[in-house]
Amino acid sequence: MPDHDYIACDLCGTQNPRFVLDSPGLDGPLVECVKCGLRYAGDRRSALTFGERPAEETLAQVRAANQGLRYLPLQEERRLAALNAQWRLDLIRTRTPSGKLLEIGCARGDFLQVARGWFDACGVEPNPELADSSSQVAPVYRDVIERTPWNDFDVIASFHVIEHVDSPRRFMHAAAERLKSGGLLAIETPNIDSLPFKLLKSRWRQFIP
Repeated sequence: MPDHDYIACDLCGTQNPRFVLDSPGLDGPLVECVKCGLRYAGDRRSALTFGERPAEETLAQVRAANQGLRYLPLQEERRLAALNAQWRLDLIRTRTPSGKLLEIGCARGDFLQVARGWFDACGVEPNPELADSSSQVAPVYRDVIERTPWNDFDVIASFHVIEHVDSPRRFMHAAAERLKSGGLLAIETPNIDSLPFKLLKSRWRQFIP
């Protein structure tokens, strides 16, 4: 690979990360921080993260980047989403059985739908189309977590969101600041140390723009 000025590591600030691979599913080359090991897109070709520009502009960019993806039939997607939501809720309730819950990136509201049976639940969702859907399930703040005015949550949950944000460090700080002391922060993200990544490399299905 030729020399390239990649983005510095968001966690520790180290410059000159190591090139790992290119993938058509990523918005830039995958690189690895030589100090802390964080793997991330070392360059960004498109503005795909919400928060800096009008949401409608970002949504148009996201649609364009994802137009080649293959999706499950809607009925099957909703069935699996409901099963995943219940599994996630059951795990959370082993630690915190009830209280006040915030979901960051609540999308169309699948998890909020099951969570509200046990929690005073609300969500954060910057995608205006998805926020329209989830706001029919629970109160939804239409922006990013860094600008959300709500706080004092017993549980903050986020599923497959942190890998899509500009700054995971800033994302985690914003979430932690909105938790009660001793509250639970539940994060789910694809595992790049998993066997599927080791086998598929650039074709790993979790690489999504």
